[in-house]
This record gives sequence, structure tokens and C-alpha cells, in this order.
Amino acid sequence: MTTSIGERLRAAREAAGVGVRELARLSGFPMSHGDISKIESGKQPRPSGPKLAAYAKVLGVTAEWLMTEEGPRGRPPEGSPDRDPPDPVPARAEAIRALREAGVVSEAAIAEVRAYPGSPEFTFLEWCERLIFAELHAERVGKGLRSKVLRGERHGETKEKR
Repeated sequence: MTTSIGERLRAAREAAGVGVRELARLSGFPMSHGDISKIESGKQPRPSGPKLAAYAKVLGVTAEWLMTEEGPRGRPPEGSPDRDPPDPVPARAEAIRALREAGVVSEAAIAEVRAYPGSPEFTFLEWCERLIFAELHAERVGKGLRSKVLRGERHGETKEKR
């Protein structure tokens, strides 16, 4: 059964026994309670990357599960072999592992890149680039991570023009 990000957010929040205002406060975004309500009702498609990661952490779920309903719902312990779901794209899996070990990407950026199908032909370096751009975008803009960069478009170029 596929659910929306709002339905998953509400289910996780209710399972944790946390109200909308409390989730906003605990996540470090006290003014975001209106955003949470909009996301849960489907009026806002999704939270920004930093908010998504903060909500997931407070609720004890993974950002990936909140974003895509894939992967484990709860957070496996660090170093657990079940931390990452099987990835059908080996270069992406290797890029995620390498950048996570280096401590340069957040779980929210990883979830966003996994949610973007990409191309199986992308190389390890191309996946690293997308992960880093997702992280930078989340830090600078604080908005959703769906960007031209993730779709392989930069500086007004499209994939076809490259």
C-alpha cells in the first residue's frame, strides 16, 4: 500500500505520541507547525531536506522511509548491515557509502537522491556529485531537494544539451 509523505508523517507522529507543535519545537523548527499540518493534509508536497531529517530524527524513523516509504521505517543502529536497503544501482550505493563514511552528506540528501531514479549508467562520480549538490542545496536553500541538479540539469542546460 503506497501512502503519501503526509500520511507517513502523521502515522509516525501519532505513533510517537507527539503533537504537531511539539514536533515542530523538538525538531528545532518551532515555527514549522503550520508546514507540518499542510504536509499531513497534502496541501504542501513535502518538507525541506533539513526539516525532513529533523522530523525523522524526532520521530525515530528514517528520512528515506518518510520520503519514499522504502527502506526500514525505524533507524537501524550505526554499522548495522541493515542500515541501507539493497540498492539496484551499484554506483549509487558505493557513492552513498563513501560520502556517508566521510560525513559529508545527510540522511535527507541520501533519501532525496534515492527517490530520484537517475540513470543506471551514472558513474560513481556522477552519483557523488548529485549527493553533494543535494546536500549543498539543502543547506543553502532550506527548501525541498527536488532541483534541476538532481535531474542532471545545471546552469540552464538540460540533459539533452550536454
